[in-house]
Amino acid sequence: MRNIRHILNSPTTFPVELTVTSGQTFEIEHPDYTYVHPDSGELWHFPREGPIAVIDPAHIVKVLPKGRMNPF
Repeated sequence: MRNIRHILNSPTTFPVELTVTSGQTFEIEHPDYTYVHPDSGELWHFPREGPIAVIDPAHIVKVLPKGRMNPF
């Protein structure tokens, strides 16, 4: 979870694509469109269009930073 928080706090990695265990992907365009709950670690994604997604970090299987600098 620490690596995901690092990626989400670094604007140079955006956009970021998250893939969860169901195969669904989430394209996060900017750090302002996310919130990580301090207790549960859930990732809340607020897309420009569509419903809010609450993502359990245990179900995140892939994080793909697509920004200018890939830190990994």
